[in-house]
Amino acid sequence: MGLSHKDILEGFFKAYDEAKVGVAGGLLTKHAGKEAQLFATLDKKYGCAFATSAAELLGIYTTHDPGEIPKILPMLNKFKGKEAAVVAKVKQKYPGAASPPASPASPGGGSSHRRDRVVALFKKYAPDKVAQADVLLTKHAGKEAALIASLVKKFGPEPAGDAAPSSPAASSPRAAGGGGGGASA
Repeated sequence: MGLSHKDILEGFFKAYDEAKVGVAGGLLTKHAGKEAQLFATLDKKYGCAFATSAAELLGIYTTHDPGEIPKILPMLNKFKGKEAAVVAKVKQKYPGAASPPASPASPGGGSSHRRDRVVALFKKYAPDKVAQADVLLTKHAGKEAALIASLVKKFGPEPAGDAAPSSPAASSPRAAGGGGGGASA
């Protein structure tokens, strides 16, 4: 049994706005090819991570355990408000699980490398926020470099091997492990 974008959207509305369940099909038609952006927008509007988490779990389970797909929506309903934690737990169960975006329209503006960098930062410094990477990238579309710089400023240097050579964090002596002189104990 598969799980479609319509199933995800109807599940979202059942959990967060029952009166809108009937508009799911129309919204998907209007936003065809931009489902990931639609999910991110709705999650932001309702202050949750339900739709993006469902799409992310669908990607993980499609690759690693298709028998779990029918359990996605009931699981997210059970842990309403804790969707990011659910995704994090599932990713722990399937190490290296790379979940594809919910649609061909990548929320990172087509830059999977920038998405990988944001995910790597969250994995290192804030694992509970990994599931929100796509939402943030959608919100900061066109300004991904500034987002990454902001995350580096907030959390610290990017994990080794994930920083782009042209990024300020990657070229700074501190991030590269060099002297820099400003180290404090």
